Amino acid sequence: MNHGTARHVARLRLEGVVVSVGGRRLLDVPSLEVAENRTLVIMGENGSGKTTLLRVLGLLQPPSSGRVLVDGVPIDGDRARRRQRQRMLTQLQQTVLLDGTVRRNVALPARLRGEKAGSAGQGAQQWMTRFGVDHLAGRHVAGLSGGEARRTALARAFAANTPVLLLDEPSAGLDAPFRRQLIGMVRSALREHPRTAVIVTHDVSEAVALADEAVLLAAGRVQQVAPPMDLISRPANPSVARLVGLDTFLPGRAETSGDRNHVVVGQQRLAVGQAVPSAANVHVAIRPEDVALWVGERPPATSAQNRLSARVTALEPQELVTVVRLDAGFPLSATVLPSTARQLGLVEGKRVWATIKATAVRVI
Repeated sequence: MNHGTARHVARLRLEGVVVSVGGRRLLDVPSLEVAENRTLVIMGENGSGKTTLLRVLGLLQPPSSGRVLVDGVPIDGDRARRRQRQRMLTQLQQTVLLDGTVRRNVALPARLRGEKAGSAGQGAQQWMTRFGVDHLAGRHVAGLSGGEARRTALARAFAANTPVLLLDEPSAGLDAPFRRQLIGMVRSALREHPRTAVIVTHDVSEAVALADEAVLLAAGRVQQVAPPMDLISRPANPSVARLVGLDTFLPGRAETSGDRNHVVVGQQRLAVGQAVPSAANVHVAIRPEDVALWVGERPPATSAQNRLSARVTALEPQELVTVVRLDAGFPLSATVLPSTARQLGLVEGKRVWATIKATAVRVI
């Protein structure tokens, strides 16, 4: 991360870090940096090592081998870890609040780090207001809803005013509207009060909203480190493509003819909007929202160069959309609104036309 950039100092750095438990390797990270006042998002499937990586970066779990550096200084021994942890706050996924009021919980970390009561109280009030729990300041935490408890925990994390903040899936378990609202609060807080942040999420939209860079893990190994939009537009491998929502990521063979570029994928020849080396083995990535579906005997009149006859193989209702799995001479996915699926009469086995603009077929 941050290779060759002089503006940012590496606040956290891992070198040759391996974590093994019971002979099983949970994490293997040759090198990773988090720059000062930047936000790194950790992504991956369940069991990929996300929380383990967060705990190592937060000095809560020493690696089996390798080293962790803070501001360029290797952290060796329990004493050094305890000292540096005073400059960090780690909030794990399960919301844990101490017995007492919301105000007491939010002010406590600053008090434990030596702030006077008046200063800690002012900071607590600021962050309670920021996260929309100021009206609950005097309420006992036992009476909070799940969303109120999550916002209280985040207000507490920011009120600690540590240079490093680590959050494990801060929006987990909340309904979609509340997740978006909470992530917006975290994003604006980090922009207006910069600090080094490491945030675990499995949601691509959250990564785009929050991250300067994202690291994607699979089976404890780093697959790619890049700004989130680069992960989406240029995934390094099928694991990355799948995790950032590119359901269609397939091998093909490039063809060029004059100024026209195509890739042969399965039984189809796709027009692409970028120059490709002729006869090269490549991969194509197609986002499901870039696939439009039509019903009719003839292909639709559209500017999209790729018009494929396809058969619906499955329908998968999700939170806001329906994912349509297709056989178009290769496996292809599209997303439509539930109302559109009904209007088109989409059922398993139905024949449809799938259209894709050449610029929407990414060649890797």
